[in-house]
Amino acid sequence: MIRIGMGAQGWANTRFVVSPLHALIEGVMFEYCPVQPQARELSARLRKTLRERRLTVLSGLFAGHWHYIPDFTLPRPTVAQGSLDSELHAVATTSPDRLARELDFMLHEPAVRRAPPAGAPRELLNALERGESSFAERAAGELAQLWDGAIARQWSVLQSRIECDIARRARTMSRQGLADVFPGLDPRIGWHGDHLRIDVPFDIDVPETDMLILAPSVFNGSLSVAIDPLPGAGPQQAVISYPAYPGADDGGRPAGRPAADQMAGTRGRILRDLTTPRTTTELAHRHWLTPGAVSHHLTALHRAGFVLKSREQHRVYYQLSQRGRDLAAVYG
Repeated sequence: MIRIGMGAQGWANTRFVVSPLHALIEGVMFEYCPVQPQARELSARLRKTLRERRLTVLSGLFAGHWHYIPDFTLPRPTVAQGSLDSELHAVATTSPDRLARELDFMLHEPAVRRAPPAGAPRELLNALERGESSFAERAAGELAQLWDGAIARQWSVLQSRIECDIARRARTMSRQGLADVFPGLDPRIGWHGDHLRIDVPFDIDVPETDMLILAPSVFNGSLSVAIDPLPGAGPQQAVISYPAYPGADDGGRPAGRPAADQMAGTRGRILRDLTTPRTTTELAHRHWLTPGAVSHHLTALHRAGFVLKSREQHRVYYQLSQRGRDLAAVYG
């Protein structure tokens, strides 16, 4: 049983997140968690990329030998929609002391999932011999390689699915309240006023969390909870990961043709808002997003031919192309 104390700050800071790095780490956890049926092909691509690019640090960390995976590999999201670059920067700049403590805990934890092969710890120790800072940078570099080789081209589709899931949960919260959101994530989660109780076959007690993060997963086929177990870890921020809905747009309709995916979630809202020419900054303010997140969506929409861009002095304006107007007329 996991018990997470929820004071006023914890409830106030409960949030859904869209995290590229979280999606990537969930994909690498295939030895620990069942893979969703629709993610099996992408999961196989991740395995192939790990193997072909000889990403030995990631292979050693996520090969299924350990009960504990160092938390530095997945920094807690600080914004609702993060960028991969900023998240990888957080990995690369992990403090040497923290990294050393987490790896020592992993390597010397007496109960392991299965006996590791002789080569796996040696590869990790060889990488550590160059120093903790070098190890963190190498881990971040391998994560970047894995992303480029297996996830990058699919991210816009995966991101739309995550955003659609969050939109559906937000509708539940606005209509029925936050208490009804948690059982919908997984029936093992129970709300008990001042704490959450999660029915799992091991015991963890978090007296009080200052932030609860809810992360829809496009890979993991079951509920998982990440809590830093190290003594002296400071305020604990629990991350509850749950399977995202299989795929639907904001209206709950199945996402059929690839063009229809552009009308889902945040990207669809941005597209529908471009009947009038707007700048990236203006769209960011109107949709409560970061300029970087808006730029990501606009780049994908422009590449697909749904929007046009024009420059007036120092400003770049985006507006619907004829193809974009046709799409908005069908799915708007």
